[in-house]
Amino acid sequence: MRLPALALACLPVLASQPPNPPHVAIPRLAQAPSMAWDADLSSWEGCLLITEFGMIMPDDRGQNRWPTCVHVGWGPDALYVAIEALDPEPAKIHAARHMRDTNTGDFDFVGVDLDPSGKGQTITRFFVTPLGGQIDEIASDTAGENASYDCLWDSTGVLTASGYVVKMRIPYSSLRRVPGEWPFRILRIIPRERRYGIAWPRMSKDVQCDICQMARVSGAPVDKPGSPFLLIPFATFNRTQSLDPDPGAATRSQARLGLDLRYTTTALTLEGTYRPDFATADADVDPLQINSRFKVYYPERRPFFLEGMDLLGVQGAQRQFFSRSIQNPLYGVKASGQESFASWTVLECQGSGRWLDARRQWRGRGGRPPYPGHRSFREVPDR
Repeated sequence: MRLPALALACLPVLASQPPNPPHVAIPRLAQAPSMAWDADLSSWEGCLLITEFGMIMPDDRGQNRWPTCVHVGWGPDALYVAIEALDPEPAKIHAARHMRDTNTGDFDFVGVDLDPSGKGQTITRFFVTPLGGQIDEIASDTAGENASYDCLWDSTGVLTASGYVVKMRIPYSSLRRVPGEWPFRILRIIPRERRYGIAWPRMSKDVQCDICQMARVSGAPVDKPGSPFLLIPFATFNRTQSLDPDPGAATRSQARLGLDLRYTTTALTLEGTYRPDFATADADVDPLQINSRFKVYYPERRPFFLEGMDLLGVQGAQRQFFSRSIQNPLYGVKASGQESFASWTVLECQGSGRWLDARRQWRGRGGRPPYPGHRSFREVPDR
């Protein structure tokens, strides 16, 4: 009687053992392939070709009915991925223009899971919808997905007669990376009468971990971060008119010259900005929140703040850093990096205007407040 009991006790242990993930070498490309907004992949020759996908949703034992062909290559400046997503019923593809990080399950999308740190603890997800819309997140086996992460990368997407084609360019300068093999996976989600999903490499739901089932890819040119310097001069012009105090007030015009600077190495990203006009960045979120006791939170979309924001965005009862409170600085300097033992980021900004001091200062009436709880604000120089 002991033998059957022993066999049953061993089954979960055997099933929970992580699989042997595939190890592949992604080739290095002599030149970057075309990212044109079309379905032409003639310039993607020489890339690694991936076609063997397995079902992961609703289970891992069904038959894959959606042929998918992936082209992957290390370019001179970025990781390039092109995905041909074929569909036996192309009229049922869910595709529409949408705001960034809109991941409600209503869209078809394909993408890459990548762990450039090689630690196997968290992954960065880069998903693209059929019309090129971007979804980027950080995910882990324990904490799930976090869509507050944003970085700078490029994508295109077009519908075809047999499905759709997307192209992705993920710059090395947007990744905190280390030498060695990186966990890597391709995912495709197909919402139809129910939500289907396929993946390369094949995954098993009998295995409790997710990241441990990802493939390991080598060949990343971590010693070549691309152009280390990026210099972007810019000019902005605004015209305003305040009709509240004087309906006949004249318009006010103001021009502003500014500069963005970016320097990257394999382990460090240093960014600086001078006289930026952050008001030109779209909030990209619906600000309407009914009967909320908390302040409205706008996800960060301004390029200067994107790198390293996942390290500053501490989750919990209190948000430790709210970057959108920085609105009109004279300059900003930010550094982010990664070592073998830790990742870090540092931010310094200096305002150029004046701020409101909310200290109680009573004027008139012998220094007494005009009514209980009254506050008088005055402008004081920056400190």
